[in-house]
Amino acid sequence: MATEAQMRANAANAQHSTGPRTEEGKEASAQNALRHGMRAASILLPEEDPALLAELHAELLRDLRPVGSMQNLLFDRMVAAAWRLRRAHLIERGILERTAERYDPGDHAKTFTQQLRRKFQTACQSADALGKLSRYESTIERSLHRTMAELRRVQDATDTREAAPAGTIAPNEPNFAASDNAAGSSGAD
Repeated sequence: MATEAQMRANAANAQHSTGPRTEEGKEASAQNALRHGMRAASILLPEEDPALLAELHAELLRDLRPVGSMQNLLFDRMVAAAWRLRRAHLIERGILERTAERYDPGDHAKTFTQQLRRKFQTACQSADALGKLSRYESTIERSLHRTMAELRRVQDATDTREAAPAGTIAPNEPNFAASDNAAGSSGAD
């Protein structure tokens, strides 16, 4: 338990620390919680090339052609998962790299792959780095496959509705008139 004098001293010291004041300082401190980027809130890490992400986005857009807000939401999740898998492969390559820098923790990382490896290994000091990376990678792959399956399901449902002749109900579309009649005749609430 802190004494009254310690609490006053802590309060006085807190007045001297106001956090970062410049834009560069604020941007740097915003990354303080970032450890290795596998679960980062932002898809793109500061060191990553936005042009590569845009290229991946464009390629997947050509392949998957999402239409509408739901398909675009699922598509964005797929892009994020694919980008994180790319990052996982860079980390794995960095971990397995056989260079002098790998065994010299005092040497500063020179490449982005080396920086990712170092960040991930630091974050995994209490566990096997490759094992932990494999678990992250498996989770991301499962998420990607589930999202892809859901996107295909939504696309198929949209195609079915668009192909249905006017005045008919598509198989995946609810028939509210039929359910209203059934609910109204039962009298149970």
